[in-house]
Amino acid sequence: MTPPPQTPKNNKNNWKSRHAQLIQYKADHGDVNVPRDFDKYNLGQWVHRIRHLHRTGRLKFSDDQVQELNELGFVWVIAPGVEAENRRAGNKNNWKSRKTQLIQYKADHGDTNVPRDFDKDNLGRWVHRIRHQHRTGNLKLSDDRVQELNELGFVWVIAPGVEAENRRAGNKNNWKS
Repeated sequence: MTPPPQTPKNNKNNWKSRHAQLIQYKADHGDVNVPRDFDKYNLGQWVHRIRHLHRTGRLKFSDDQVQELNELGFVWVIAPGVEAENRRAGNKNNWKSRKTQLIQYKADHGDTNVPRDFDKDNLGRWVHRIRHQHRTGNLKLSDDRVQELNELGFVWVIAPGVEAENRRAGNKNNWKS
């Protein structure tokens, strides 16, 4: 038997409170993609539950409530692995942090070709993981984030052996075009 439709404690007071929390989260973080483990007000759990109920067809929000979420930029379906990536990184605002680090790397080195063994905050491992996911067809970034990387001049494919050559040479800035 299919469980009855549910609403995550959907009364008017709770809705207003949650909606206000999402607005504040967006003001602080630039989006409403609240990680599941975001602890403040258990907002992450609430957002995760909304997505789950929506995915299973059991969400009972009014059309107005759905519209309000859409207007905030609510993402109803998160790509597989995105929440896990944020938890592994231990950073609730991982994308912004990584993008800022990449911008700083480019300012310091003239490109975004971060060597895998670049130690500062494991930026090199993060860049390598993105390239690997791209190469294997398992990229877990939204189209908007891919576009942001493209605008930074991100190099998606590095010639074979270049990374190893840079490590042997000990030169972290040897990938300039």
